[in-house]
Amino acid sequence: MSKVVQKKNHWTTKVNECSICKDARGELNVQLLGGAENGEFAYIGPVNGNAVQYRHGKVSEGELLLEVETLSVSGLPLYDVLTVIKNCKGPIRLKTVRQGNKLNKDLKHYLSQRFPKSSADYELQQTIRDNLYRHAVPCEYTYSLYCTLLYVALLHSFAKFMCRSCVSLKVKAGLFVLRQWKEDTSIFKEILLLIV
Repeated sequence: MSKVVQKKNHWTTKVNECSICKDARGELNVQLLGGAENGEFAYIGPVNGNAVQYRHGKVSEGELLLEVETLSVSGLPLYDVLTVIKNCKGPIRLKTVRQGNKLNKDLKHYLSQRFPKSSADYELQQTIRDNLYRHAVPCEYTYSLYCTLLYVALLHSFAKFMCRSCVSLKVKAGLFVLRQWKEDTSIFKEILLLIV
């Protein structure tokens, strides 16, 4: 197949943009399915045609959701996509594309393909990988929280074998934890009650 024909049939030429207003209850009346937690792109489910308030454009059942308000959502779990939509004000701009042979709802299938580095497919694969990576690797806050709690637990077990005056070590460690995370002290107060 020649490159000209391939470019005409490429999914980038078939991207659909639309804008949908929420109803009085704050609903889009467009069901979303899939999501990275299911190994799929988020995609459009059944559309309640009479209740959907289009500003411009339209969506069709089965289309893959690429962007919400210019935010690339490919590779995100469905609950994150729904959170983005819920927090949007005014008409919500969606970018969708019809499923094809190369680009269908199966993330694994799409990520297993090879594309030239400068292509739109390669960029979409990178976006998917970045979004998947964000949810697979704990953030720095969570990691440092685990390290500090491990440190406190070690101090606690070490202090059990020492004299009663070493209890102050546990209290100092607990205060260190509280100083580190002033915003979320309720969790640490409960942990400190268990330790001290």
